[in-house]
Amino acid sequence: MVPSGVVYRVHRMKSTWIIIATIGCLARGFSAPPASAAAAPPPKKSADGLELPTAIPERKFHVIFPYAGQILGERPEEVGRVFNSKRSAALLAKHTGEDLGCDWFVINAAGADLAGLGLSDGRVTKLVLFYEVATPMKVSNIRKQIESKNDRAVHAALKTIGDDKKQSLVVTFDVDPVEFYLAYHPIADSVAAALRQHVWDPAMTDEQALLIGDGPGKYQATFAPDSATGDAKTGSVLFNDASQADIRMVFDARNKEDARQQALKKHKNLKDLKKMADPPVDGPKGDAGK
Repeated sequence: MVPSGVVYRVHRMKSTWIIIATIGCLARGFSAPPASAAAAPPPKKSADGLELPTAIPERKFHVIFPYAGQILGERPEEVGRVFNSKRSAALLAKHTGEDLGCDWFVINAAGADLAGLGLSDGRVTKLVLFYEVATPMKVSNIRKQIESKNDRAVHAALKTIGDDKKQSLVVTFDVDPVEFYLAYHPIADSVAAALRQHVWDPAMTDEQALLIGDGPGKYQATFAPDSATGDAKTGSVLFNDASQADIRMVFDARNKEDARQQALKKHKNLKDLKKMADPPVDGPKGDAGK
């Protein structure tokens, strides 16, 4: 026979567990949403307060290259304290008077006094290293290391400023846009080969064709004025041998070669031809396709 005190304690324990279980169920009903439904994290900001471009989530572009391999493909904030070249122009001017051609920069990076950063999809695809003082031996060593590395994914260039007694050095690394694209977009081998050769393939998407400036679409042709070549014969009333300004026309074409042939029929002073992402809002248009 069980003593009454024991039975009471058992009932009390059961009641306690029922209360705890009930509270637990209620708590789960009012619990915080799962992580996937939580608010997106705030955008990253530079050291001078500007929002950094949103980066592709995963780093897939990797390259082994002297001085630049660890930086190219990274988010800018992972390189160091990032500043905007316009917002922090005074700070940039304290370190160099050279135009690095980059929207962002970091002080003291990759062994250089200054590093300019150019971004694509929020990741570093251009790196400009500035050395305020570079001895001839240092320049020679850097040049040998870079020239010994042949990688189609990165284009490198060196420029010295000043003379041997007091010279600075600028080293520029540019990621090939095709290689950067291929790192994030797996595609057929034949299309990848055509992109690398800058040859249009009908299997390419519009985005891929635009990447190499070829394929069906609109092309803008730039012509030099007749006065620039001394050619008094005009192929169109748009050309005036007294004019000093370039003339631009837009053509619909099957590919870049087709656009070039159309442009040359208008006038031989063709200076430049490029595929357009969007047509311009003004300017004369060609009569292709009529």
